[in-house]
Amino acid sequence: MGKIKQGIVIVGAMLLCAYWPVQAQEQEADVFPRHHVQVAIGDPVLLNLTSNLLLTGHYGLLSGELSIDRNVSLPVFSVSYYYAFNKWLQVGGDFFYSGIFKQASNKETGDTYGPYAAHALCIQPVVRFEYINRERFGMYSSLATGLFICSDHGEYFKETREEKPTRYTTFLPTFQVTCAGFRFGNKVYGLLELGVGSRGFVTAGIGSRF
Repeated sequence: MGKIKQGIVIVGAMLLCAYWPVQAQEQEADVFPRHHVQVAIGDPVLLNLTSNLLLTGHYGLLSGELSIDRNVSLPVFSVSYYYAFNKWLQVGGDFFYSGIFKQASNKETGDTYGPYAAHALCIQPVVRFEYINRERFGMYSSLATGLFICSDHGEYFKETREEKPTRYTTFLPTFQVTCAGFRFGNKVYGLLELGVGSRGFVTAGIGSRF
């Protein structure tokens, strides 16, 4: 009878030892980076195109008598946060800024007008699916839609200069589709995104996940 008890104890100990690693693996599998914070720079093609159109419409910058002497466009500076519900699905948001600065003059008289400036802000909720998820490499796609806010100011093109500087604020819907995004690294990583929308066609930056 004593040997039977000893056998039961030994078998139970063996089962417990076998169960612990499995449980530890399951717990480890459930622990993954849930928070992603990113800063990035994108090309301003589409965002600044919209701002350019607004500046042109508001201040008559396409006048044949007008010469654009200075035209500076900033890249798109973005900050993003994502929360991972699992290894594949992340939900978060983007906030980014870009700007355009112009100086114009009369071709005949040389009189200067402006400066004209547009400051563009965008806020977008994002859904991201990371379909390749390795420790030091990931590949994902995402879809975002949100609000474009543009504040522009400058002078109307008037020979008499009777118009004082004016400011406009415009609200428009915006979007970003990331066709292919790449993560290089683990806790701290580099990123490269290819897509279309208000963040541009190409975006590069760094991020941290924890």
